[in-house]
Amino acid sequence: MSSDTATARMVAKYRDLISDFIGGRLSADNFESMYLKVFKADEDQVPSPEFSVLEKLFFATDDYVADPELREKVGGLSDNELRARAKEAHAQLYAI
Repeated sequence: MSSDTATARMVAKYRDLISDFIGGRLSADNFESMYLKVFKADEDQVPSPEFSVLEKLFFATDDYVADPELREKVGGLSDNELRARAKEAHAQLYAI
C-alpha cells in the first residue's frame, strides 16, 4: 500500500467529525470526546504533513477546558478557540 493511500485513509476518517464541529452541528464537549477517542485509537496514522496537522489539533483539543473558571486558571482553550483551531486544520487537510 502506498503512503499516499494510507495518508488518504487516515485523513478521511476525520473529515465529517471536524466538519460537523466547525459547522456548529457538534458541541465542543462532544467534539473533544469524539476526537480524542478517534485519534487515540487510530491505527492508520502515518508520519506525514497531514498527521502533523491532526496531531496539532489533538493537542489543541486536549487543551480545551469547558469550565470558564478552570480554563482561566489553567490557560486552556475555549469553545471558540478550539473551533478556530479546527477550522485551520480543516483548511489545511481538505482545501481543494
